Amino acid sequence: ATNDYVFYESTYENAVVYVPAGSRNTYLEAKSWRKFKNIMETDFVGVESIEGDGVGVVANGGQIVVSGVENVVVEVVNLNGQIVYQGTDAAIDIPSRGIYIVRVAGQSFKVAL
Repeated sequence: ATNDYVFYESTYENAVVYVPAGSRNTYLEAKSWRKFKNIMETDFVGVESIEGDGVGVVANGGQIVVSGVENVVVEVVNLNGQIVYQGTDAAIDIPSRGIYIVRVAGQSFKVAL
């Protein structure tokens, strides 16, 4: 059997997942997303960056750029729950536009490309 958990259990309990307005119920029913306890709807228009505790995560063209940390593992997960990147790069090329969850330094960030 495969492990359906992409994140630590504490992430499912504490992370806030922001989803497009009107889609919360879809996420609550989706296998990969229903594990998150805090799913909140929002309007993503104009959201380009999120920062917290010295860690910055910014969408820049077709890249996700991580600042404030060095040599730390970064995970980028798409809305299907699939890891699209895992490594220590500060600038990550993302081939598809969309909304991604970026996990770095024990924190989770939402980024829209």
